[in-house]
Amino acid sequence: MINYFFSRKYFYAIYSILLIVLILIYFDFTREELFFAINGNNNLILDYFFYGCTELGNTWTFLIVLSLSLFMPRRFTFMLFTGLLISSALAQGLKHFAFPDSVRPLAYFNDAHQVHHLSMSDTLYNHSFPSGHSVSV
Repeated sequence: MINYFFSRKYFYAIYSILLIVLILIYFDFTREELFFAINGNNNLILDYFFYGCTELGNTWTFLIVLSLSLFMPRRFTFMLFTGLLISSALAQGLKHFAFPDSVRPLAYFNDAHQVHHLSMSDTLYNHSFPSGHSVSV
């Protein structure tokens, strides 16, 4: 165990420093200040890039991956399908039953015009936790 830690000491050093910095930021700023610091730094090119990344997580991508997996061994296809089914069911169950009142920024802030939002994407107000992006990764 000690050898494992020391063989990765640079990783753990960087991780520890990053964790301490994030904890200090968390306690030094409000939720709103952090949101607007991140949301306020937007760029048209990055907007299109991240919109494309978001669209990669849609249903069609899963169907294509599942279709391609039919050419793989059955065990792989079964494990992929089972994993997607369990993670989707768990995420949707948490969104609708455990955290039904968690709102998205457009509903959280009184003045929605302050929030940078892409006009090409859907306007969503509810069920923000857990993130579908996080679950699908």
